[in-house]
Amino acid sequence: MRRMIAIGLLAGMATAAHGAEQLSVAQLEQKLDASLKRGTEKADNALFVNLGTGTDMLREAAEDNDLARQIDEVELTERLTPGTFDWILKKYQPGVDTERALALLRDRSGFLDAPQAEWPAVAAPDTASQKHILEQARGYVFQTLLRLPNFFATRTTTRYESDPPPRDTFSLPNREGPHPAGSSVLEITFRDGKEFVAPTEQASQQAVPAALGLATLGLATQGEFGPEAAMVLVDLADQSNGTIEFHHWETTSVGTAAVFRYSVAAGGSHYQVKYACEAKTPFEVFPSYRGSIAIVPGTGAILRISLAADSKSGDPITHVTSSIEYGPVRIGDRVYVCPLRSVASMTVEANACGRHKGAKRLAEPEVMMNRTVFSNYHRLGSTITVMPPEKDEKQGPG
Repeated sequence: MRRMIAIGLLAGMATAAHGAEQLSVAQLEQKLDASLKRGTEKADNALFVNLGTGTDMLREAAEDNDLARQIDEVELTERLTPGTFDWILKKYQPGVDTERALALLRDRSGFLDAPQAEWPAVAAPDTASQKHILEQARGYVFQTLLRLPNFFATRTTTRYESDPPPRDTFSLPNREGPHPAGSSVLEITFRDGKEFVAPTEQASQQAVPAALGLATLGLATQGEFGPEAAMVLVDLADQSNGTIEFHHWETTSVGTAAVFRYSVAAGGSHYQVKYACEAKTPFEVFPSYRGSIAIVPGTGAILRISLAADSKSGDPITHVTSSIEYGPVRIGDRVYVCPLRSVASMTVEANACGRHKGAKRLAEPEVMMNRTVFSNYHRLGSTITVMPPEKDEKQGPG
């Protein structure tokens, strides 16, 4: 069962302004072209910034800060895919603030479709082929993804909020809008089909204190290693619960994927959303939800799954979304398709932990968002090598 939980005090990220600039990915690149005309020159000019002139450094930092502000106000109409994101960074080589803003923009676009320019011109599969692809996906999830070999991995989660960040070295004006508010690094142990986590010594100084744990304050999720995909496929197994249909093909780093759109009714939903306080759970629902799932034909491997839960008027939590990206990872002597990153967000409309009867509505809704990156996969287990005994040089052969 997949869970999305808002816990404790609310440290949130302000929702995007109603006047946000809506751009396609191509229009975003045009905006960067106009603002970073010298971007391609940076790679060829090691003296682009005169390190001996503080004025030049301040000017560059101010330009970077200003462009990051502009990007914070952008709302994409398409998903900024990993390949395009990496290409933009390589082409424009933006400053630190701008790169962070672009990364956040990528996260915020996670529930959208990729630009149609990234859809290969291939005819839609017939009904029988679509059914076969979905059967392959079910087989992959239940026979491979949920039965991965025992391994270790690192799970790095960054949470975002809108409180003003500390002033930087040059005392530039604080940027409004979302920014990293803390991080947590956990070591995952995947053993016998179950996920266990333990904190490492790499936790950020801004992270929630170890005595509380990241899940004690803010947004907590689980289910990347198979449970979310399994839940969606199980909920859709009964056709009376929802629908799933082919939407388009999409070009990915590992080949062409078939993208299906689905929806699940509340009566057949196993997706749990709850608001947990210190000693109570004032809000808990299993809402209807919808999303998309990208599948590799032939293997059934899932490369991406997104989900958005529906909400009702008066709910203290709304706009619950999540997306998980998968890719090839070597574990031991084999390559598996495993989680690479996930993004989860929700809007908090009311403080359900208040002492007053009912949830006290917030003057300004707050958005919580977590970005999680999975890395450092390695096999759990031990090996032993048996070496023949060395011959005694004093002994003769035989």
